[in-house]
Amino acid sequence: MGHNWDNISMENENNNENSNSNVAGTSTGKNNKIFLAMAVGSIVLMAVTALIFFFTALKGAEQTMVPEVRGKELTVALLELQVKELYPRIQLRYSQSSLDRGKILEQNPEAGTIVKAGRRINLVVSQGVVVNRIENFIGRNIDDVRLEMQTIVTPSGSPLLLIKDPLMYDYSPSAAGIILQQKPEPGTDISGQTTMEFVVSQGQGNTLTTMPAFAGLSIASALELLGKTDLVYQFFIRDIRDGEKGETVVHQNPAGGVSIPTGTIAEIVVNTKKITNTNRGVVPKNHFASTQLSNKNRAPTAVKKMQLRLIKIFL
Repeated sequence: MGHNWDNISMENENNNENSNSNVAGTSTGKNNKIFLAMAVGSIVLMAVTALIFFFTALKGAEQTMVPEVRGKELTVALLELQVKELYPRIQLRYSQSSLDRGKILEQNPEAGTIVKAGRRINLVVSQGVVVNRIENFIGRNIDDVRLEMQTIVTPSGSPLLLIKDPLMYDYSPSAAGIILQQKPEPGTDISGQTTMEFVVSQGQGNTLTTMPAFAGLSIASALELLGKTDLVYQFFIRDIRDGEKGETVVHQNPAGGVSIPTGTIAEIVVNTKKITNTNRGVVPKNHFASTQLSNKNRAPTAVKKMQLRLIKIFL
């Protein structure tokens, strides 16, 4: 009997061990299936998300029309492309005219092409011209030439051509401001920064006028006479000397009655009491105070008022 109980006890222990092994194996199998299912689900979810983003990006970009930017300044072109949500790719190139500097020469795609927003547009921008010879500026207006020279620069960005100031003027049948002569001459080779010298027309300089006689006139009479002429004149004021009548013209240059070219600067000396000025103090005797005025393009009445006001400054 004792042996039978021992056998029964051992059998029960074996059965318990077998039962525990079966339970553990079942639990492990379930965990593996759950892990595998989660892994497959994650992969499927990522694939679906990627596909959604792909098709959204493929179909979501708006279409836009490429604007016409050729011939426009680079800054203007960039603003127009920005409005269309297009981006530039810029190339620089020399052109045939200095006036093209900073402007768009070519674009790709062409204007009117339908593209998706975010597309890059190739732009060719002018760097100006390669200048190795002096251009012929004779016959052109000096102001236009100044503007053009601002666009002609060296690779470092400094001006290639400079204008020597002050300009030289000469009377000519050509309109005022027209270049009559230049140095260096047209066609001269240059290799670096060069200074240009110009002779510019002053207009019809052979027109003569007669210098009025101002000597002995009162200041008011002299101003009235000047208001009727086309003269450019300069006033000098000094103290009254013995034997002189005050507030009169005591000297003029050129002399009255002489034929002079239009535009000649006339000097007129008037006398007055001792010249004082609150800002400058007393002006020493025989010291001349002066102001230069011109009647050109002014109404005589306005000129006379201005002259009187300016002269009173020195009194």
